[in-house]
Amino acid sequence: MEETFLSRLDRGGLLFDGAAGTALMEVGGLAPERVGLAGLERPGLLLDLHRDFLGAGSEVLLTGTFAACRAALAAVGAAALHPRALREAARLARRAADESEAPRWVLGDLGPIGLWARGAGPRELAAAYREEAQLLVEEGVDGLMIETLPGLFEASLALEAVGEVTGLPAVVSLSFHRGASGRLETLDGEPLPGVLAALDAAGATALGLNCGEGSEALLEVLAECVAAVEAPLVARPSPGVPAGERRAARTPEEFAADLEAAGRLGAAGLGGCCGADATFIAALRSRLAAR
Repeated sequence: MEETFLSRLDRGGLLFDGAAGTALMEVGGLAPERVGLAGLERPGLLLDLHRDFLGAGSEVLLTGTFAACRAALAAVGAAALHPRALREAARLARRAADESEAPRWVLGDLGPIGLWARGAGPRELAAAYREEAQLLVEEGVDGLMIETLPGLFEASLALEAVGEVTGLPAVVSLSFHRGASGRLETLDGEPLPGVLAALDAAGATALGLNCGEGSEALLEVLAECVAAVEAPLVARPSPGVPAGERRAARTPEEFAADLEAAGRLGAAGLGGCCGADATFIAALRSRLAAR
């Protein structure tokens, strides 16, 4: 019987990809506001990035649609391209995954829609999440990654909305920062373990922490977060807080050591966010293989 995304995640050590968005900006020269259009405007580059991550050892690809919601595209006058942009990006990720002889999975990537749809009420946000999820599901994704969410309110709303569209696995991932108290917390200022526990109780298939203060900082709170939930936890931090010309604070080898430690602390899935290109994933794969 062919292994599923969930059964593979349950075994642990599942390697996700890195950040397509920052790579599209740094390698492809896309303006940040046009990254969500990469499936239409730079399909060859996006496909090559997926292949690079697979070559580095990734078993899970995200669709590169983090910034492709209707509100984000409306900011550059491209709201009408929203369905096509999502569909084409999802098809490219599916194509890359299906080229592999070993099982590889594709998760439809939904970013924090409230970041772009400022002023939208709960009903409008839920409708936007449902629309995006439906388009991605129709393109044959294996699950959904709802990521970089600022806190419990939008995360709960997104999880419920997506659940109305599909029964596919849904990973809900929060960003994190260091609050005034010095502790790591959600961007909305909430304790991370408590928010993850609430999302676990709400039925998230898996939970995650991504982006944020970087891979080294993540280790401060990861064990507490793992202990707070029953669902698998996916750790996809950035190599470090981007500074200057988006330089990573951690080298690929240092990042790999941090993520190996995250696996020992109980994270079932490992990957990277902003600044983590294929070299970071390759370093992580080499370290895990050596272990």
